[in-house]
Amino acid sequence: RFPLRALHNLNLSRDDALRELSGPFKRQHGGALVVICTPRAHWASSVAKEHAAALLAIQRETGVQVVAGTAPAPGLPEASGGLDVEVARLVSDLAMGFEGSELRPGLLGELPLWEPSRGPLPAAEALAIRACVEAQRQTGAALALSG
Repeated sequence: RFPLRALHNLNLSRDDALRELSGPFKRQHGGALVVICTPRAHWASSVAKEHAAALLAIQRETGVQVVAGTAPAPGLPEASGGLDVEVARLVSDLAMGFEGSELRPGLLGELPLWEPSRGPLPAAEALAIRACVEAQRQTGAALALSG
């Protein structure tokens, strides 16, 4: 599917996901795996905990495996604690799961590749890339890049 073809795809409800993964997705593709690349910052609220629980329930109810990604939030300020803190957070996500959830990411990313025509790489973006690369080096987890 092309997720940006319809704005509805950008906010998929639990019922819509169950319907899609149980029906058309499974019939067309066998429905073995869905990868969700959402920065960690979006998993850190009470809504995120509900989101994680919903993903786990969808996995159980449909038999489709769900793999989540973890990465620093886009535009993360350098004041977040620096490289060592970000690396530790990512490694912890991979080893222990997202805080307050049973959901454990299976990859790092998705990180956008910086377009050189946009000028120098901002410090916050460089920190995010360096943190993910170091966490990948330490854990061996896959690293998803886009762009």
